[in-house]
Amino acid sequence: MGTRQEDAKLSKREREVMLMLAKGSTVKCAAIHLGLSLATVDTYVRRIYSKLDAHSRAEAVCAFLLGEGE
Repeated sequence: MGTRQEDAKLSKREREVMLMLAKGSTVKCAAIHLGLSLATVDTYVRRIYSKLDAHSRAEAVCAFLLGEGE
């Protein structure tokens, strides 16, 4: 993780989605709360995982909390 430092910077919306996921929200709940479609949030989650080089929510949350998505 963290090898693609420059690419790892999450957009504002990706950070919003990541914060919801880190708090335990489901993708569906995040979509409803943020006023987005489920497909859009799924796309954000895939981008987040890619940028943070994560393969699970737990890995993504750890990387995010360690500041790799800033």
